[in-house]
Amino acid sequence: MAMEYAANGILKGIFDEGSFTELDKLMENCEVVTGYGSISGCPCYAFVQNVEINGGAMGEKQAAKLVRLYELAEKTGCPIIGVYDSNGGHIDEGLGAMQSYSKLIAKADRLSGVIPQIAVIKGACGASSAIWALCADVVIAAKDAKLFLDKSGKDSNVTENGNAQIIAENLDEAIETAKNLIVALPSNNLSAAPIADAVGNACDCDCIIAKIADSGSVIPLNKNKEYSAKTAFARIGGMSVGMVAVDGTIKSKDCKKIISFVGLCDAFSIPVITFVNTDGYCDCCGALKSAAALTKAYADATTAKICVINGKAFGPAFLTFAGNASGADEVIAVKGSVISPMDPEAAMNIVYNKRILDGEDKKALLDEYIANEASAEKAAMGGYVGDIVTEDEIAAKLTITLDMLISKRVSTLDKKHAVTIL
Repeated sequence: MAMEYAANGILKGIFDEGSFTELDKLMENCEVVTGYGSISGCPCYAFVQNVEINGGAMGEKQAAKLVRLYELAEKTGCPIIGVYDSNGGHIDEGLGAMQSYSKLIAKADRLSGVIPQIAVIKGACGASSAIWALCADVVIAAKDAKLFLDKSGKDSNVTENGNAQIIAENLDEAIETAKNLIVALPSNNLSAAPIADAVGNACDCDCIIAKIADSGSVIPLNKNKEYSAKTAFARIGGMSVGMVAVDGTIKSKDCKKIISFVGLCDAFSIPVITFVNTDGYCDCCGALKSAAALTKAYADATTAKICVINGKAFGPAFLTFAGNASGADEVIAVKGSVISPMDPEAAMNIVYNKRILDGEDKKALLDEYIANEASAEKAAMGGYVGDIVTEDEIAAKLTITLDMLISKRVSTLDKKHAVTIL
């Protein structure tokens, strides 16, 4: 009989009590434990690399067991949680060990956008194993885990290298977050996420997302103070949504973060709600390409898209998130928001140039320009904004709008994919 290792206990802890079934459990001395069960009633597959046997080394035997898991998940349309903890490949298998990673990467890529794949980095995850792990949709790492490419382990600190989207205090928190994501996401790209009161006890982020979303439902991704943009999965009125909050000048790194998140939401038809409070894009190297790529990401996404302007929306940023190019299904503005084709002060200096030369007060002229030309009301009169609400009314408005958009279907041109210049 197969021995019971710590990896078995970790795998059992992922699933609802009594629902876990181990796959190939009579196979001895295997460096991975696989199985299936339910998480809050949602069917799911999972694996845990068993570092207690040969350091969790990858080889043909381990890969065959994992390939079987991927194939079962594909057939049944169920998500996968993987817990990574391995010191590398079986050296004695040479290139055969590398080929094992190749098979798994191919399987993960085939299922990308078909079933949710969540990677939990428990211990060491380097080189080929790290590439395989980062093929997942969401990467969660315990803060003391190591995730790296170089064989020396250089730049392996997960709290600094940005390779994981979520950093957890420990393995228990990482697994709990993974379980919350399973409940927040659909089982596959042909099903809808379950309606629920909350995702779980996930931590809230410090922005408008936390104020608007159902209490306790927010799961932030790439939570880093260096970003002007925040992204998170959450619920509104029990419905699962992806939420983006842009607050401040948009940098290239913000664009990349949002592009990745919008792509994930679109793959599983999760509505995207974008909160916009920005004076535009950062005027720096690579900004133009990043702005164009972000605008294309919104244009390409066919899932339900709602834009909420809760402050400023100037120039190209308005075009990206709320203009016709974005394909937004609804644009809502919070009362008092400022919406302008360019920075209002610069526009005022052009429009009211003669009055400025005549000595009129610039502050008074700016207030007049915003009230007459750059207000939410002016944008609504022109048909650029669908509705104006107070901040207290946002959640209720979003709930009604989501109810109407839940059945959205879009037919696209027959093509493989859009081309983006990076």
